[in-house]
Amino acid sequence: TWEDVLGSVPHYVAFPQWHPMLLGQALLRLAHVDATRASQMFDIWEKHIVLPEDVIPQLCMEFLRANRLDLAMPLFIRSRFEGKFGRDLVATALGVLAHPKNMFLDVELLTVLGQALLDITRSLPLPKLNQGRYAWALTALTHSGDPTTALSVLRNIQHASPTFFSPLSV
Repeated sequence: TWEDVLGSVPHYVAFPQWHPMLLGQALLRLAHVDATRASQMFDIWEKHIVLPEDVIPQLCMEFLRANRLDLAMPLFIRSRFEGKFGRDLVATALGVLAHPKNMFLDVELLTVLGQALLDITRSLPLPKLNQGRYAWALTALTHSGDPTTALSVLRNIQHASPTFFSPLSV
């Protein structure tokens, strides 16, 4: 019952400084179970509580894992792409975006994706495991009218790993 749930809430929930962290954790758990409801709750509560910076990309990742591109992309656009988690977030997004059913992509989204790829390829080598996804992204950037970004990303990849796109692997 709701009384049991509310009765088991720890006393520190009453402290306002804990609300952002608790809300963030609740949204992430809810997203794992019901992405639609988590998105609705995020939209409602975001106006009232400033969530920790790491919640938005994590929530985006949960929506991508649920294959809910419609819920993930507004958060993807607001995410920062740093370190291994940023690289994993981009790779996961590419896995969903590169699906044949997503033939039409938003130019704003591709611009953010291009900048994310630039940021990531400047600091980390890319795993060959996702090579096809990155090849798809470079092609999408080129076709969207942003060949300069695609070329910069390709240069970064080739600099970090000259054999990443070897002729035999593409």
